[in-house]
Amino acid sequence: MKVSIITIKLFARLMAFLLFLLVLLPVTVVTDELLSARCQTMCLHQLEIASG
Repeated sequence: MKVSIITIKLFARLMAFLLFLLVLLPVTVVTDELLSARCQTMCLHQLEIASG
């Protein structure tokens, strides 16, 4: 009985961790895309200033 309780606790912890990752993943992807988009626009702006 003790072993099964420990297993359930570990499983619950694993599930919580996976859920946390699932929530975190889109946030990081969106943030990453926003950052790269901002970088691209800034780079384009710098090019316009340089050529302009």
